[in-house]
Amino acid sequence: VLLIHGFGGSALWTWAAQATELAVDRRVVMPDLIWFGGSTTPRADTGLDEDELRDEPLLASLAEDRPDFRDLAYVPGLLRPRDTVQPRGRSHIRDQSGQPYCAACALAAVIERQLANGARVNVRMLHENARLQDEWAIHGLRGTSLRGVIKGFFHNGVCLEGPDGRSETDPYWLLTRERAKEARKCVPGSYFRVGRGVSDMRMAVQETGGVLIAARIHKGWIKPDADGRILSDPRMIGQHAFAVTGYTPEGFIVQNS
Repeated sequence: VLLIHGFGGSALWTWAAQATELAVDRRVVMPDLIWFGGSTTPRADTGLDEDELRDEPLLASLAEDRPDFRDLAYVPGLLRPRDTVQPRGRSHIRDQSGQPYCAACALAAVIERQLANGARVNVRMLHENARLQDEWAIHGLRGTSLRGVIKGFFHNGVCLEGPDGRSETDPYWLLTRERAKEARKCVPGSYFRVGRGVSDMRMAVQETGGVLIAARIHKGWIKPDADGRILSDPRMIGQHAFAVTGYTPEGFIVQNS
């Protein structure tokens, strides 16, 4: 039996449950497509644009975030935004590695801006708990939405990650009683929906150190320029989640995965 996974995952992550049953009386082959799971290639020409293929999971793993009248609206204080706010604290830049974790990676970036001593949170736990809360999970989406990942964090908290980060990528990762208890030590206080105005965004970043964003992105995101700037491009390519962790007079500073 040959099992081929789709965009936004790996063979083992997608087919682990089915493969266990099928392997009882069949030979099961589950290859990882190039740049997914543990697969890579030394070839210069793969027949597709490697950068676009490698980043395709970013576009297939985030559901649209619907407005909710229960959201609390962020209201900036009567303060003048600073001209520049640099990212504070230690940055843990993550690579999704073909997994549909963009919402969880973005939330982790925002959480870690509030933690002391450069602590790192478990992205896999944020993602799995989001899947339990997300209204979109029943539609077969491999990823989640911002609302799902925030609700998962709100109801369950999150563990700090060990120094090796191994549990984030373990295909057999499970939520144990010990992990659930540990997660309650890191829970959110409150969260607010920020308006689309530049001043509101700047004040929210200035006050908190990070804002969680879901947005439609364009081709310019695939290949920033030599200075790391994302240049405008009219070709829209999909939904993505990321964190805004600072700003300059030129624009916002983005932490991506």
